[in-house]
Order: sequence, then structure tokens, then C-alpha cells
Amino acid sequence: INAKDWTEEEWKKEKGSFGWVFPHIDKNADGKVTAAEYEAFQKYKKKHPNWESELKPNAKPVASKNNEDKPHVQHNAVCLETQHYPNSINEPKFPSVVLKPGSVFKSKTVHEFDILAA
Repeated sequence: INAKDWTEEEWKKEKGSFGWVFPHIDKNADGKVTAAEYEAFQKYKKKHPNWESELKPNAKPVASKNNEDKPHVQHNAVCLETQHYPNSINEPKFPSVVLKPGSVFKSKTVHEFDILAA
């Protein structure tokens, strides 16, 4: 990020899906993120590896409703998906991630959860 102030519109255009972070960085709520505010946020992220889940509990309800006629809450979800080994495309010892035309990709993922007593 350049040493300049970013408006919320500029931030969302540049950062895309991380547009929701803007209010957390704009500490004085003046509608701009300064280079100093951005640098402070980068330091925060280094100290708090779970920074996204720490900030997202401030989610707000959205207009749509679930099947129980209750409002959906923005960011109130988790996505569990399969992945290959990191950097496997560049590591000959890892299984291939290339799917060639006519090939079939099969994957099985099992998620097991336990309920822990408080």
C-alpha cells in the first residue's frame, strides 16, 4: 500500500473480498485508511494469527432469511474443503494436481466432530 489515505471505495476496489476489513482499520472512523493505520493493522495481523475470526464476530444481519425465517448473519459460516499439498504443482514428489481432459477427479473427505463438555 502506498503512503496515502485510502477511501473506503478505493479500499474495496483494491482489496475485493477483504472490503469488510476497512472499518476495523479506519480507527478514527473518518472514512479513510492512512498509511499509519494500515501499518498498525499489519502489525496486529502478525500478533494475532486468527485475526479474521477475531474481527468477524462483529458481523451484521443481512436481508435474506434462513428456512426458520431468521435473518442470515454475514460471515456466520465455515467452509470445509479439500486441498492438495501446498505448492504441489512445483514439487515432483507430490501427487499431481493436473486434471487432463477426459480424466476423472475423485475425492473423499470425512469430517468428524466431537462435542466437548465445558
